[in-house]
Amino acid sequence: MDIKNRTPFAFAPVMGWVNFPSHTATLVVKAGFRIMPDGVCEPLDEQPSFEGDVMSKASEPECLYDADLAQYKPHADVLLSGSCHAPGGKAVTATTATFRVGDWSKSVACIGNRTWQKGLIRSTMSEPEPFTKVAITWHNAFGGPKFAHNPAGKGHKDVLLPNIENPNDLIGGAGDKPKPAGFGPLHRSWKHRTKKMGTYDKKWLKERFPAWPKDFDWTYFNAAPDDQQLDGFLNCTEEVVLEGMSADHPVLKTRLPGIRVRCLIREGDELALREVQMNLDTMHVDADKQEIYLLWRGIADVSDGDWTACRDILVVSEKLEDKKQTHEELLPLFEEEPEEGEVEEGDEPESVEEKSAAIDKLIKEMEARAAKVEGDVSAAAKRAAGDEFDPVKQAASAPKTEYSHAVNAVNSNWQGVAGAGGKLPPGVSANDFNPAADPGMQELMKLEQAMKPPRPTEPGKLAAMMKSGEAKGGDFGGAELKEQDLEGSDLSESFLNDADLSGANLKGADLNGASLSNANLSNADLSGADLSEADLTGADLSGAKLDGANLSESVLMKTKADGASFKGVKAVGAIFAEMQADGGIFSEGDFTQAVFSDVSLVKADFTGSILKDAAFDGVNATEAIFTGAIMPGFRGGEASDFTKAKVDKVNGTGSVWEKSTLVETDFAESELGGALFPDSNLTGARLFGANLTRSVMRKAVLKGAKCGNTNFFRAMLEQADLTEASLVNANCYEADFMDAKTEGTNFEGANLKMTKLAK
Repeated sequence: MDIKNRTPFAFAPVMGWVNFPSHTATLVVKAGFRIMPDGVCEPLDEQPSFEGDVMSKASEPECLYDADLAQYKPHADVLLSGSCHAPGGKAVTATTATFRVGDWSKSVACIGNRTWQKGLIRSTMSEPEPFTKVAITWHNAFGGPKFAHNPAGKGHKDVLLPNIENPNDLIGGAGDKPKPAGFGPLHRSWKHRTKKMGTYDKKWLKERFPAWPKDFDWTYFNAAPDDQQLDGFLNCTEEVVLEGMSADHPVLKTRLPGIRVRCLIREGDELALREVQMNLDTMHVDADKQEIYLLWRGIADVSDGDWTACRDILVVSEKLEDKKQTHEELLPLFEEEPEEGEVEEGDEPESVEEKSAAIDKLIKEMEARAAKVEGDVSAAAKRAAGDEFDPVKQAASAPKTEYSHAVNAVNSNWQGVAGAGGKLPPGVSANDFNPAADPGMQELMKLEQAMKPPRPTEPGKLAAMMKSGEAKGGDFGGAELKEQDLEGSDLSESFLNDADLSGANLKGADLNGASLSNANLSNADLSGADLSEADLTGADLSGAKLDGANLSESVLMKTKADGASFKGVKAVGAIFAEMQADGGIFSEGDFTQAVFSDVSLVKADFTGSILKDAAFDGVNATEAIFTGAIMPGFRGGEASDFTKAKVDKVNGTGSVWEKSTLVETDFAESELGGALFPDSNLTGARLFGANLTRSVMRKAVLKGAKCGNTNFFRAMLEQADLTEASLVNANCYEADFMDAKTEGTNFEGANLKMTKLAK
């Protein structure tokens, strides 16, 4: 496939099933323009590339920019990021900001910082503080961690009031729960979007996998609030007006550039020509930068997932005021070389393989980011094993865990396979998920602690106070508690950031919801402790003993865990990220829906553990031991390496190992029915006696694999490489070996009935 992009704008095709059962290619063009006050927008000198979800740096991240490569939008999104500026630069306590596009408009009230003040009868609002500028973000709108429609906001069960409100629905009392107000995109893991994901059950798996389910609502890809989703699409001539969002222009007016984007395709040996209707379905205004980003999208039915029939694609743009060129007039552009600078060198790969690889890489880098969180579809795993399956519940349940799986789900569907892995986006670090780093949370902590008496500073007295039960919810940041006896202490919801608890006895201690960021817990005994929902970001657990501890919903990011023991822990929905835990003991634990991202687990021991619906993304698990683990729905990401790992005698029904490195991995006698291994590297793997009934091993590399007595009943092995593999006495009844490489493969005694290999 050759891409003839005769525009200065970015272009990419995305494969999918918008018109199921037909394969489709979504053609996307992105253009950037500079706002010209009282004029027409002009193209940016440097055109933007495609972006994935851009997240804020906060403990509860919001989406600042929604991913470009959506498969389909039923109607247009108009989005804006920016700030409200006080008129004339003079501080005010409240004002309004208005966003207009053509005949559509929306306003928000922008108010200075306020807090709830407790009174004898009821709480009252403080007077708003004067401001000259306030960000129009979901962080400043009504919401909070337990508010499903805006977990990133403030005002819900919080002393801080929102800065951004609906001018027609202002907060009047402490019990009010208004709809959050804003102009930006909604996070794909928030309730407004996840409820549109559809039903993932056995019927879906049988009839539509890996496409979206039948009841999938395509407005899932519309990231704008409902009142910012227009009827139909933009025509690119609308006037855009920003009131109160520029320090230099109280009312900033500009007009869209008035262009149309066209995509033409030539297919087959006869180069049959057809045009794809391109709709302008997304406009994102960056008011601070005074730039506008436009996205055109079109859907083309194609014959197969690789679109092998496509010879070339022509992308052109025209001025709407000019006569629309005929196909005959455009045909020469298929052959002409672009003028120097028209298309950046290296923008478009020359072959279908290069194009596919480039788009795959682009999506992985932009969209699969999240491994730390959220569940649009944790996976085809449970779908095969269970009846009904809720994609959101398959993620680690808290918002901090929900983020990852949602994006992964989008990736897996865009690429036609389940189980894509992910990484944090550029510019975002693990500390961005630390609640203590959030300014609003810091202010709340200060207010909560202001009324409490000073704590003892002498370690012994402080430890005694903790054991007496007087420390619950206290602020012990930086406390010196080295080797103190705190067994059974109630330290729930306590602030223990930077505390020295090295060598301390914390057996059975209640640390539920505690903040232990950067705390020193080296060689501490946390056996049986309750660390559920605790924040252990940057903590030192070197040599610590956590046997039998409860780590459910906890966050361990950049946590040191050398020599630590997690034997028998309960870590449901926990996040383990950017950790070094080589040789760690994780045996007999419950890691259901846990997320392991960018973790080194070389020679780690998970013997007998529960890893149901857990996600390993970017994990180095070489020579790790999973013998006897219970792991239906387990997902190993593309960047994960299980070389020489022991995954024998496991229950991995419906597990996903897409593009994983499984060289010489031992899957002997494992239950892997319905497991997904597309494009995985199983060179020299040991699958003796494993059950791979109805598994998907399309394009998997099984060179020299030992598959004696393996059950491949109805397995999908199209284009798999079985060179020199041993399938002695294997059951391959109705297995699909279409285009598989079988040079030197040993099928002695194998059941090949109903296969293309049957003699």
